[in-house]
Amino acid sequence: MPHALSDLLLATAPAQRDLELFGRFVGAWTVDGTDFAVGGTETRYRGRWDFGYILGGRAIQDVLYCEGLEHGTTVRIPRDDGSWDVVWVTPVHRTVLHLIGRPEGERVVVTGAKGDRQVRWSFDDITQDAFIWRGEQSSDGGDTFRLAEEMRLSRV
Repeated sequence: MPHALSDLLLATAPAQRDLELFGRFVGAWTVDGTDFAVGGTETRYRGRWDFGYILGGRAIQDVLYCEGLEHGTTVRIPRDDGSWDVVWVTPVHRTVLHLIGRPEGERVVVTGAKGDRQVRWSFDDITQDAFIWRGEQSSDGGDTFRLAEEMRLSRV
């Protein structure tokens, strides 16, 4: 019987094969990011993004930490159809988003809505030691998207 929250939450390995889509990100990553404001202002930041197996190795959770900008966590659970339920929680901005993740060719795309805006997050140019994460927003129902944020990640 587990004795602590960490014993119940954290897992050392996947319990099933269908965790590969996000399982390849398990580990620690450094973040070199840029926010792109609507008016054209760019804000650069640095941070850390850690991914791990949880709940008996049946799901993946991450923690994103960017000093003074963002602290949040995401839980990812695979569905039977190959898509993923993705729940992003950020107490800094008092936001909880429920999104759906899917593979699209060599990349992973996560979509959903935040109020009246559509959001699209993508994991692009994925290698064993690096990837690019892009956060895009649409205010016209998803017809067009604007790049709002980009993070370049390197494995620690």
